[in-house]
Amino acid sequence: MDLNLNQIKLQMLNEFELNFTTMFNDYFDKNISLNELINQNNQLTKIWEFIIVDFKYEKLENSIQFLEYEKTTKISHYPTIKNKNSFYCKLESNNNNLNFMFKCKKKDKITLCFKPYELKNSKFKNNKFINLNEFSANKNNIITKDTIISKNENYIYEKQCENDEILSIKLKFENIFDYFPLLRITLTKDTNSNEILSIYKNISNYIKNEKSFLKNLN
Repeated sequence: MDLNLNQIKLQMLNEFELNFTTMFNDYFDKNISLNELINQNNQLTKIWEFIIVDFKYEKLENSIQFLEYEKTTKISHYPTIKNKNSFYCKLESNNNNLNFMFKCKKKDKITLCFKPYELKNSKFKNNKFINLNEFSANKNNIITKDTIISKNENYIYEKQCENDEILSIKLKFENIFDYFPLLRITLTKDTNSNEILSIYKNISNYIKNEKSFLKNLN
């Protein structure tokens, strides 16, 4: 993506603002309940916070062995798309790091696809961005500077693995809340209407000010 980091931050804010404004306006117009507003806010936080790695290996599931991964990393299998010749799984993390180690028991190709989080039934279908700061495989530095991934532009890493080869993956990344922490809001069933309106106004002004600042830098 041929944009500098400040331009990406501006795009992040534009896309987030679209979701945020729609969500709150739906509540103010009484199109959604407080419970649904809470649910949508939790979804909005997750899709902007998490990174996903789609893992594909051209062998059977029992040919891959995960040796190490962090407690904050969730690994899910894809039984619906797994076939007799390939193994698929998904790793997800939101703590700015995604580190894991695995063994390929059979010689073949692995493919890792890095992308922002997606929720199948979410109403938030617009673009999202994650900044990959560092990426290495077995201490070989592959990414050493800001590399932006989005819903429309994933990052793909492929490697031909040998029998019983062990691969250590280390990734550092930043999301929108690292750049604009006040965007992370908490809504509960005890949040009253006045508080919700105040949150909306404060965040809207915050976004407006941050966008103005970034535009002046560009």
